[in-house]
Amino acid sequence: MLIVSLALTAALVLALLRAVAARRWLRITVTGNSMSPTFLDGQRLVVQRRRDRVPRTGEAIVFEAPPDRRHEVALRLKRVAATGGEEMPAWARARFRSEVVPAGYLLVVGDNAVSEDSRQLGLIAVTSVLAIVDEPGTTRRAAMLPTRGDAMN
Repeated sequence: MLIVSLALTAALVLALLRAVAARRWLRITVTGNSMSPTFLDGQRLVVQRRRDRVPRTGEAIVFEAPPDRRHEVALRLKRVAATGGEEMPAWARARFRSEVVPAGYLLVVGDNAVSEDSRQLGLIAVTSVLAIVDEPGTTRRAAMLPTRGDAMN
């Protein structure tokens, strides 16, 4: 009886730890080459969920795709090209008819020249950002994961 009780307790503790980890960490699998050479097709990452600050220009982020694009891929991995209040790059000014990115929004691009980005996706709401990615080569790296996660590009 004691062994059964210990086994059930251990199972409950493991389930609780998994639930806590799932709220804090996100497993993703990079799909496509839009972020190469930094992140490669098929690369699996574990990223920490972050909503405690606005991403900075130059950081890679994971965000929920705009509602009209979620049927393609629910999550996206892109680099922030400009944040709210910053000047828009020349290529974006005509598209968005503005000189600056509106507060609460991000302009995103892929690392690869052939990439779907804010030209197609539009401006990304800061509230849709799920994680700021620590990149390979930095002191805090995104961890490689050997199991399958949510696909994204």
